[in-house]
Amino acid sequence: MNRAAENILTRWGISPSDQRLILGVPESENAYEEKGEYIIAIDDALKRLFENPKNIDQFMTMKNYNPPFCGLRPIDLLLSGDIRDFKKAWLAINAVARGHL
Repeated sequence: MNRAAENILTRWGISPSDQRLILGVPESENAYEEKGEYIIAIDDALKRLFENPKNIDQFMTMKNYNPPFCGLRPIDLLLSGDIRDFKKAWLAINAVARGHL
């Protein structure tokens, strides 16, 4: 599971050290797996939102002024390591991808 998440993070241009911050440590297995699931879900939503692979891969590292990002990069929420921030990011991106904003 998290090999897929790590590959996505690499594709998004996230450094290995930031990937470790985002995913945390494998010894807290449930959180580690849940974070990986959110990363995969966010990537799936980005693929529905954009046709251009460059947009898919760069979205997470670009400043976004819409809630819940409010001038941060979406990846900044994930860098907090807090699973609630992963959910916030996914909900926001998924809502746009589904056309609900």
